[in-house]
Amino acid sequence: MKTEDSMLKDESFTHTLIRETQNVASTFWSKWAKTEIRISPSLSRMIPKE
Repeated sequence: MKTEDSMLKDESFTHTLIRETQNVASTFWSKWAKTEIRISPSLSRMIPKE
């Protein structure tokens, strides 16, 4: 059984982890998308528009 403190820590850690993952993913995605679209226009149809 977890104490409330450790549950709160876990939750904020999870939120931070998710936020960081999203930041990295969106940065990587935009870089990847810019280069890949030039190479393969068919991929641009698969990329969701912002």
